[in-house]
Amino acid sequence: MPKTPERLPLLPGFAPHRTLFVTGSATAPLAVSHRAFLAQAAALARALPHAPYLLNLCSDRYAFALAFAAGLIRGAVSLFPPNRLAATIEDIARDYPGARCVTDTPVPGLALPCFTLDAAVIASDPTPAEAPAMPMIPAERESFIAFTSGSTGRPRPHPKHWGDLVGCARAAARRFGFGPALGFVATVPPQHMYGLELSILVPFVTGAQVAASRPFFPDDIRAALAMMPPPRALVTTPVHLRACLDADLDWPALDLVISATAPLPTAPVASTHL
Repeated sequence: MPKTPERLPLLPGFAPHRTLFVTGSATAPLAVSHRAFLAQAAALARALPHAPYLLNLCSDRYAFALAFAAGLIRGAVSLFPPNRLAATIEDIARDYPGARCVTDTPVPGLALPCFTLDAAVIASDPTPAEAPAMPMIPAERESFIAFTSGSTGRPRPHPKHWGDLVGCARAAARRFGFGPALGFVATVPPQHMYGLELSILVPFVTGAQVAASRPFFPDDIRAALAMMPPPRALVTTPVHLRACLDADLDWPALDLVISATAPLPTAPVASTHL
């Protein structure tokens, strides 16, 4: 008798009333619950154009996550370009007939048809009366294709399956102690594997909450951290860490810093405030 394919929930760490995303601004933050996110993803899945592939160009992490989740619900494969240059996006689209773009902000010079997602409108009803049934995604489904930067030639595709992604996020949670109480702030884009795994998939799997913004300047990073209740985790790069240290700001308490690797100067840092 053939084995029934394994199916895994869209939000393995689902807890209806717990916060999944913190969006809005520092003066007017908006907490989006797991239940609200699920309802909004289902609504977006119904609104998206029929397409086998979705080029996810969203800059806002919350909008990106909604478009990714809606694609999973619809059975479309998400494509994550390495940048938002029109030439790169159009080059990738040529290899995936029928691909449609989903974005929250215009891409200069892009000639492809785009479905524009207004994250502010979607997040305007944070407490739906009820959430739809949890979508169950086949573990073997190809859920997205990430691309290399193309710095040494044409961007190369790397397809990923839902079961592998959930398994990796669970392994990371066990290894580093990520739990539902943790709040993530990430300076890295969700289209890259590093940012995707830690600021989208780990929250999906563990139920941790994550800031929707992608702060760049040190004071923006400080403000995003201040929006999150402790314990807090910062997902970043050595360049951002150096800029934060040099900024000499008063920082909210950090429980965990996760950094990509890169060469660092050997001169000692006199003092830190992180």
